[in-house]
Amino acid sequence: MESIIKSREHIFQIHLSNAILDREDKLYGDYHMPVGSPGFLTLEVIARLLISMLESKLFNDRKPFISVEVHTNANEDPKKTEKDCRRILLEAWDIACHCRSICNKKLGGI
Repeated sequence: MESIIKSREHIFQIHLSNAILDREDKLYGDYHMPVGSPGFLTLEVIARLLISMLESKLFNDRKPFISVEVHTNANEDPKKTEKDCRRILLEAWDIACHCRSICNKKLGGI
């Protein structure tokens, strides 16, 4: 987070991606899997990141553009993937804004 704060005037977009961080795991790497287990990126992690970004005034008065990068497999519906990502981001904003009480409205970009 420190590097993000130091470079905040140059940041206009945040891209989140779920990954397996354990080098011993056969799924290790950044394959843009859906949010949740077995990766590290969960609703709670996203909410904590948003809280940190709000506390650090990363966005100041700008609306942030935040996305979740997820690959859709051939047998999955891309519209469902998009809907799931939007739902998770909105839930994370609700948590972050409720916990911090510094948001009067949901910030957008999604």
